[in-house]
Amino acid sequence: MTSVISLLWPEGEAKQDPTPEAAVFHDLHLQEIFAAVCLPVPDFALVDWYHAFPGKSTVIRHRQAILRDLLQPSIRSAWTSFTQRMQTLRRQLEQAQKLYHDRQRQRVFLDAIGNYQTVFSSLVDALTAAKPRSTALCTVLEGLIHELQAPQRQEMHDTARALRQELDALRYDLQISGSHVSLWRECLQRNVDEEIVHTFSRFLAAPSGEENAREEQEIGQMDVDPVQARVLDAIAELFPELFARLAVFYQRWAQPDPQAAIDAVPALRMARYPFVFVPLLHWERELQFYLAFLDFLSPLEAAGLPSCVPELCEEEKRTHAESAYDLALAARLRQEQQENPVLNDIDLHGSERILLVSGPNQGGKTTYARCFGQLHYLAGIGLPVPAQQAQLFVCDAIYTHFERREDAESERSKLEADLLRLRHDLERATPRSIFVLNELFHSTTLDDARFLSQELLKRLRHLDPLVLWVSFLDELSRSGADVVSILSMVDSEEEDKRTFRLLRKPADGLAHALSLARKFGLDYPQLLARIAHASPSS
Repeated sequence: MTSVISLLWPEGEAKQDPTPEAAVFHDLHLQEIFAAVCLPVPDFALVDWYHAFPGKSTVIRHRQAILRDLLQPSIRSAWTSFTQRMQTLRRQLEQAQKLYHDRQRQRVFLDAIGNYQTVFSSLVDALTAAKPRSTALCTVLEGLIHELQAPQRQEMHDTARALRQELDALRYDLQISGSHVSLWRECLQRNVDEEIVHTFSRFLAAPSGEENAREEQEIGQMDVDPVQARVLDAIAELFPELFARLAVFYQRWAQPDPQAAIDAVPALRMARYPFVFVPLLHWERELQFYLAFLDFLSPLEAAGLPSCVPELCEEEKRTHAESAYDLALAARLRQEQQENPVLNDIDLHGSERILLVSGPNQGGKTTYARCFGQLHYLAGIGLPVPAQQAQLFVCDAIYTHFERREDAESERSKLEADLLRLRHDLERATPRSIFVLNELFHSTTLDDARFLSQELLKRLRHLDPLVLWVSFLDELSRSGADVVSILSMVDSEEEDKRTFRLLRKPADGLAHALSLARKFGLDYPQLLARIAHASPSS
């Protein structure tokens, strides 16, 4: 059994620090997506993993195999249930550590160890029944079984169970006379436990749905007062051997390591306790990388939006997605209880390298560009993508250039800043990179924009990356066979109405002008009608 296997990085691949620049997360709205993904699970500190872009098919395939396992309801349910129960246990341990009475704290931790062992074994049973197929999760399951059957853990479990049984079986008599309390070993002729339980049973039953809430509150409410503490000490004096064994057990298995540094990741702080199997904490955290994202997708899928695990294109520079959409926009629309976004297809194959997107403003071009970038980024970190079906090129990096406001404090003009950033990215990029360009060179004249765009096109062709380029210069789409024209469509009957559908269609430069002319009553038929109406009758 190996305890160092990672569920994010295959053997031989070093763990990677966050890599993409802020522009990529801002332009593609990835920061919005991952903030929503991480919000329900703050204790696992996942955001840096979403920012680490491996750009390697070995890493992606490792993650996709695990992801396909987690898409099986039984396996996903096993890990989700485990995490939920572990979160409850973590809260209880944090509260228990604050208890001031030693013997009370020892008993609470004794119960916590029993609960942990139950949660641990339940996970193993569920995974064994579910039969994961990925090499990584099979290795994890083997490691869990090995640890669960280890002699030392069996000894701990057996000792804890025996101590709980002995403590639960303790019987003693207590007599209160004024302010004087006396205790001695049980000597009553009859056991009144059953009578007491029967008499007060109606007060013990929790209303439906409140059991879990009461369980979480119990430890926080159980600090003993001075009288109770003295009684507990007296009980320990009556049964010194049992409580001595409890103290030894606590010291060995439950006393947190005083030398252990407090982990910055809250979910990993349980590693301070000797009874915890530390690799399981790390596996649980790594699995949240997948589970939190699947939970984010669930309401979108329930609303009819598709997602899929994409096929990887490593040799051929092919990108194809059916019924794709901007994930950030979709999540925002669902939160606002609006209709789903319009789904679009994306396709580049053969010698095609550049999708040139043009058409009327507010027609969905920028959303289409974000969708293209999101597909490749999510696929590049091994997660599902927002599409019905997809085959995506494995890129090594994504570079984005979207329209930005001019920085009033900068000594450079907006155009100069844009050109410098473009040059910097072109110097770093490789033929395996992807560029997402949106409305470049708006801040200059039309002639300069044409010149700069043609020069950039030459550089891109020499480098040979995949490119999606949103531009008002639709003549760029007719510059060669490697450029594909994508046109933002308008309604066939109301040409000033956007459909947010984008199709492979030649750009003639007239669609937007015609829609504006019709909107203001200036197209040819409308002008003829006006002229006829204005002419004097013969």
